[in-house]
Amino acid sequence: SSGINAEYGWYQRRVRGTLNKRVMPLKKSASSHKKSGLTGGAESELLTDDNLDTYIAEYNTVNIGSPKELSDYCNDIIHILEDSDDWEKRIVALRDLRGIMFAGVDHFKTFKATINGLSRALEKTIKDLRSQVVREACITVSAMCTEMKNSFGSPLAEKLLSPLFSQLLINVKVMNVSAHVCCRRIISCSQHSKMIPVLCVDTTA
Repeated sequence: SSGINAEYGWYQRRVRGTLNKRVMPLKKSASSHKKSGLTGGAESELLTDDNLDTYIAEYNTVNIGSPKELSDYCNDIIHILEDSDDWEKRIVALRDLRGIMFAGVDHFKTFKATINGLSRALEKTIKDLRSQVVREACITVSAMCTEMKNSFGSPLAEKLLSPLFSQLLINVKVMNVSAHVCCRRIISCSQHSKMIPVLCVDTTA
């Protein structure tokens, strides 16, 4: 973990953890609470179809001026989600990704390919063992499909629906409810033919 902290220390300095609206309630962590700048608090409320958009609107503001900067930001997020053992950093990275969705960069020719490159990191994060990370991942994926609509269907929805369906079976309410709400949002926003085999296989397994 010390190696990861050193390698991505500059990224932490660049990302201040300031939310667009308010800081999400996080459980207190003696080892990382002060370091991350995130506030502790009671366990997060369950996601619902009604409150999902409120949480989607809570994100870290990012300033991106070129396709190269977009690629750099996304690579930073991938490294944090895949390699960091600090759960609060993973939550910050997910909020950064939501910020990218609202940064006005979807006109870049490389936008879809760059965002698609996050699929493996998002798959891993959806399967995280910490419920608050899974909840934040579901909020972020919901934000992505809401903004990208049908273009989210392939390959992102194809890859992410299976781990989301798996979380429906987990006996942790925060996880399975978050996954359920996220699946509903994906299906309502993305109507892509390549999603059909995934839906048929996973819902009948």
